[in-house]
Amino acid sequence: MFICEQLLLAFDTPVITTKLSIIPYYTMATWVGMKVTGFQLDPAVLAEIFRLGLNEGFIQSGFWNRLASQSELLFAFGIGSLLLGTILSLIAYPLSLRWIKFYRSRRKQDSLSNPQGD
Repeated sequence: MFICEQLLLAFDTPVITTKLSIIPYYTMATWVGMKVTGFQLDPAVLAEIFRLGLNEGFIQSGFWNRLASQSELLFAFGIGSLLLGTILSLIAYPLSLRWIKFYRSRRKQDSLSNPQGD
């Protein structure tokens, strides 16, 4: 049982942490946070942040200093991540629990039908 759970986690982690899932998740989290906090991001500021990143590089301190100066955006991002993570975990927990109970009942039935382990 322990090995099967570990295999599930080994499969799940790369799926969750790909660019195809992280970027939409954090975009949605930021949007939710902006709606909850009422923060409006000025498109000119966003364009300037990306201009700095493209011209000077995203590793340079000018980009990160400009991004850090947008504390309201970072606050909205944090609030949105907290809310979205909570909502998704409230959805995932019952589904996972149901899957585990189903798996354990199938395993118990298999051991009852084949008590010798053949």
